[in-house]
Amino acid sequence: MFLAAPTDGKGEIDLKPLITFLAGLTLLVANATGQPVRVVSVLPASTDSAINGWLGAHSVAFSTETDQRGQLFVYLHGQGGTGTGANELLRTAARAGYHAIGLTYPNDWSPFNLCSGSTDPSCAENIRREIIDGVDRSSLIAVSRPNSIENRLIKLLAHLETMHPGEGWGSYVDAATGTIRWNLVAVWGHSQGGGNAGVLARHRSLARVCLSAPAADGGPGSPAPWWDSHATPSGAYFGFCHTQDGLNTKVAFWTALGMAAFGPVTDVATAVPPYANTHMLSTSVAPAIAGQFHNSVVADSVTPRNPDGSAVYIPVWSHMMTAPTDTTSSPTPSLNDQVFATVPTFAGQTQLMLDVHGALTGVGPRPVLVWIHGGGWQSGSHNQVLSYALDLRNQGITVVSIGYRLTDQAVFPAQIHDCKGAIRWLRANAASLQIDPNRIGVWGSSAGGHLAALVATSGDNPALEGGTGGNLAFSSTVLAAAAFYPPTDIVQMQPDCNVQTPPCSTNHDLNTSAESKLLNVSGPGQGVGWLRANLSNPLPPFPELAALAASANPITHVTPNDPPLFLAHGDLDTVVPLRQSVRLRDAASAQGIPVSLVVAAGFGHGSVGADISNQAAAWMRDLLLGGLACAVDVNGDGRIDLEDLYHAHQHLPDINGDGVIDSRDTACLERFIRRHELEDMTAGRR
Repeated sequence: MFLAAPTDGKGEIDLKPLITFLAGLTLLVANATGQPVRVVSVLPASTDSAINGWLGAHSVAFSTETDQRGQLFVYLHGQGGTGTGANELLRTAARAGYHAIGLTYPNDWSPFNLCSGSTDPSCAENIRREIIDGVDRSSLIAVSRPNSIENRLIKLLAHLETMHPGEGWGSYVDAATGTIRWNLVAVWGHSQGGGNAGVLARHRSLARVCLSAPAADGGPGSPAPWWDSHATPSGAYFGFCHTQDGLNTKVAFWTALGMAAFGPVTDVATAVPPYANTHMLSTSVAPAIAGQFHNSVVADSVTPRNPDGSAVYIPVWSHMMTAPTDTTSSPTPSLNDQVFATVPTFAGQTQLMLDVHGALTGVGPRPVLVWIHGGGWQSGSHNQVLSYALDLRNQGITVVSIGYRLTDQAVFPAQIHDCKGAIRWLRANAASLQIDPNRIGVWGSSAGGHLAALVATSGDNPALEGGTGGNLAFSSTVLAAAAFYPPTDIVQMQPDCNVQTPPCSTNHDLNTSAESKLLNVSGPGQGVGWLRANLSNPLPPFPELAALAASANPITHVTPNDPPLFLAHGDLDTVVPLRQSVRLRDAASAQGIPVSLVVAAGFGHGSVGADISNQAAAWMRDLLLGGLACAVDVNGDGRIDLEDLYHAHQHLPDINGDGVIDSRDTACLERFIRRHELEDMTAGRR
């Protein structure tokens, strides 16, 4: 018996009448760290009436509380499958910050079998290319342009942009050409889908390619010749296969792709992430159904499970989705899960960790960008880094992602103490990390944006310094700060929500809100709203709580000595109201601080789009790298010191060396002044 699935008018399947039978197609779930992930099914024909075959539903996953990577994740299923067969994989991608899609597409054939009698070396490749773009290249199959992978993906993204405005789905299609921005796409191909992913990566440079039990289109140890040449760099490929599923054949073409340069095949049953940073992974874990080795590495129905029901391979998938994709070894040191402090928690103590992603270019000690993750101060980890921030490595900037105590471990000000402790640790270890302690910037989103802004504005506030990790002889001051959609005045979050359109999706005044948990007003009858109503109440505990709330607000601490700020916020944000960024911009402007607020039209919480993200990265790059151009021997005495600063202030020559004396030299002078202030503080002269 088959049940017809009604739709909700958006083309997304309405499962309420069928929840008993089809639970899991449209639902709100929570991952192990509490981050909600929305998973919906979308019928292909509802996105384009010209799609007339392979009509099984697409699956789409999105996390509303995860830092968005600014990348699209596309799962290509195996022969005869649909996009809904690996929802656990999609949830993992969403939790890693991807916009995640399981695409249903034409995949009824084995090109190897179809081409077994052909003398054309491009036979299998032509079949796969026709599946991808719908151009008639093979007489052995018939795939029209509407039914192709490209058209289905373009039309699905347009549908999602309409149905879920503000989430950034449309940013993966070039508005001028109507084509997919493949450089922002990570493709996971399983089985025959792996072969399709391989051909796609051969002709287009992808952000990442993950191949699980992929088809090689060649004999054992002799993969199809097209695997040897590919537009996607070798470092972007990752492979995963069961040891009893023709592993040697897979390794043969993984080697052809250049993956062996990153380490040998590692069995995940006997190792833990990051698996010695190898790109080739195997598993000897028994599948959930005996004998189903091939599909067990990804398919929901046969993936082995932990006692709590979670998929055993979530750490493996996460590693493949987020591990560095460098094509060469980093010329500067990189560290993974480096402990920088041991701190107390409600339950005892915990270790705080950071990852150092060494700069890939440049000379001498490199500047540093510190990334602070979001998640409402209650979820997320140092393993999450915005891709646009991580790309600064290619500009000669070392990127460091840091962890901090979450609100189920400690309440404010522990979070800011931890962030500052990480920055002090970096300065204390600058020599071994080959970083410049005088050129450190900070960037974060959502709760991480709040902490980044607070790091920047509270540099002269000893009460917020804390003692996390020690190294108190070193400064935690930064040269620049970027914050995406940050809370900046916590007690005014709900009032700001009440005056904006669209309204907020959550009530920040409740005792269950993230802000209430941060300030430790989460008891019965409490909450931020309760605190706001009593800000002037002289009776305990309100004076102390009011002072705590004020200290948590970046706008409280703004002074003329603060570094430049870059703020970005979506005008459709229903989690953190846009007014919060406006408040910080206005406070900074009133103090004469260079500040930019860029409003992302049509974006909600979690993303401001590629253009603004690139703008923020360029702004950070110019400030961190510009310090060298600004620190010049202005008076010509053979030294760069405060005499140059005095001379530059009096005469304002062409400080940045661009041949013109203008406002950019003034800005350069300001950065030069700031750099010397930092040098004094770094040397313990705070």
